[in-house]
Amino acid sequence: MKSIAPATGNIQAAARFADEELRAFLRPLWALYPDKRLQRSVIGMVKGLITAQTPHISKAMHMGDRETTPWASAKRGYRVIHTKRITTWQLTKSLYRLAQRTVCEERVERLVVAVDLVQFEKPYTRRLEGVCRVHKSRPPDAQGNARITWGYPAITATLVNLSRPATTYAHWFSYESADFRSQNREIYRALRMTRTLFPHHQLCFVMDGGGDNQKFFQWVHQMQGEFIVTVAHRNRQVEVWNPRRHGWEPLSIEELMALVLWEGTFRTRFLRAGRVKERTMRLGWFKIRLPQHPEIPLWLLVVETLDGDADDGEERLLALLTNIPIVHLATAQQLYQDWRLRNRIEHGYRFDQEAGLDIEQLLVRSLDRMQRLFIFVLWAMHFVTHVLVTWPQEIVAWFQFLGGKFGRQQDRNGLYWLLWGLAFVWIAVAAHAFADSHPFPLSCLSPPLSTYG
Repeated sequence: MKSIAPATGNIQAAARFADEELRAFLRPLWALYPDKRLQRSVIGMVKGLITAQTPHISKAMHMGDRETTPWASAKRGYRVIHTKRITTWQLTKSLYRLAQRTVCEERVERLVVAVDLVQFEKPYTRRLEGVCRVHKSRPPDAQGNARITWGYPAITATLVNLSRPATTYAHWFSYESADFRSQNREIYRALRMTRTLFPHHQLCFVMDGGGDNQKFFQWVHQMQGEFIVTVAHRNRQVEVWNPRRHGWEPLSIEELMALVLWEGTFRTRFLRAGRVKERTMRLGWFKIRLPQHPEIPLWLLVVETLDGDADDGEERLLALLTNIPIVHLATAQQLYQDWRLRNRIEHGYRFDQEAGLDIEQLLVRSLDRMQRLFIFVLWAMHFVTHVLVTWPQEIVAWFQFLGGKFGRQQDRNGLYWLLWGLAFVWIAVAAHAFADSHPFPLSCLSPPLSTYG
């Protein structure tokens, strides 16, 4: 039988390295807590979320700290969530400090901020505080349509033009709570918080059709920022600038999309189902304004896909609204590429919501505790993305291979292999420590263990 001592030493070295990196990364979070026991529990909470890949506090804390009994470790986790020594705002603000640190490290002057509302589903929940009906489009129902189900809405603002994402606003809320006013108010708070964190940076806010409203245009204009949003109301009446007549003419956006003069084409790449596909795109644009707010300059960018399969689910004709002046083809192409960065926030939601950290399975009773656990899950997600970008490539590849990557050309280089590799290392060390303190009862075997070898 081969000796396992060298392998155990390698695993322990990897675990010590990961522990030191996690502690350094989480310093803005655990430094908030004045008690060393709470600080240790905070680190164990994030470590347990990564290891257990679930927001169940008892399971996560037991996976992150095997030195005590499951009951004692669960008690530590609930003490972190329920403590009154740290407010929810202080906890949330630590995530924003992380965003400031990330921007400072990458030295980026222009920030692309994706603002998005997401609905977390709790289909069998009826009596928890604030549970409400939410609109879920994914996964659809049996007819392929969106569903109305029980759950909680949340909103995040994420910097998406960095090497790793950074959260500038995160709020778990409810349509039924007394302090809820509207989704527009939540969007405004996301814009205001991002501007407060980065008062001297050029901000460009990108949104889907939820940002196609006049209030959003006014808010960004007042904050001296830029925006790129998907057109959701194609029947909207606007005024278009006619350079031949030197005046404004009333038309709808749908009519403008049919009359667009294409200014040029370019080739770009899309990642679809793990495969890279090239597409030929052509662009055209108009200078427009809203009759109700002529002081806000607007441009309508129309993008059409010229090739690709007819049944691949891609939208062939896309319309974007922006306040960025479009003067030539290069500006329009860069604007379209900035809008495409919004997809990165969707990848983050899938990692938090599905096979990654599975945030929909949280088991706390109040909205305040849900917000706190939401912040801890986001900290765990940011640590994994931090590891993917900042650790040496050889170490990252080692953890990914341990997580199940086979090294084949078709294997994806995502966060999941890394997440599973980190979890396996910490689980292995915890199992070894448990076996040292609780030896396996060999005397109970009949026949003896030697006969199996």
